Amino acid sequence: MDDKLKQYLNLAEDILKLSRNTLIVNLRFMDLAMSRLQTTPYDGTVGTNGKYIFFNPAHVIQSYRQAKEVPTHAYLHMVLHCVFQHFFVNLEYVERDLWDLACDMAVEAVIGELNLDSTALIGDSICISELADIQMKCKYLTAECIYTYLLNSTLSQEELDRLAALFEFDD
Repeated sequence: MDDKLKQYLNLAEDILKLSRNTLIVNLRFMDLAMSRLQTTPYDGTVGTNGKYIFFNPAHVIQSYRQAKEVPTHAYLHMVLHCVFQHFFVNLEYVERDLWDLACDMAVEAVIGELNLDSTALIGDSICISELADIQMKCKYLTAECIYTYLLNSTLSQEELDRLAALFEFDD
């Protein structure tokens, strides 16, 4: 690995560590959950399998340049997927795209309720509005309740794609 590529990788890892440490300062009770995940580079954007945070160095650096809150928000988003065990569902019994969207929406609802400056994004008001509309229809903003709502709704694929674009922060 050449020196420039190694510096790029180290910078992205430093951004992820900064994101994790920022969250730990604000959410000390989640220290163990946040510290367990190891980082490893890959070709997508960012994502997790519950053991690793996979990250594309270019994506992490670009996100940080956009706003320092973006990688911190994404880090918390991934950790909450782990905490809520969103990975442990039998994919034979759910529609994968709807389940993924429901999980993303549930996690974003929690992030919104935490109201942390370090995770605040420009489009948060739109997400909050969408979640408020859905909460009127399904009471609890858990992945399971949101999934049931989405499954039984008459939302078009275009509308589902719009929601996915709003709430998706990881692969």
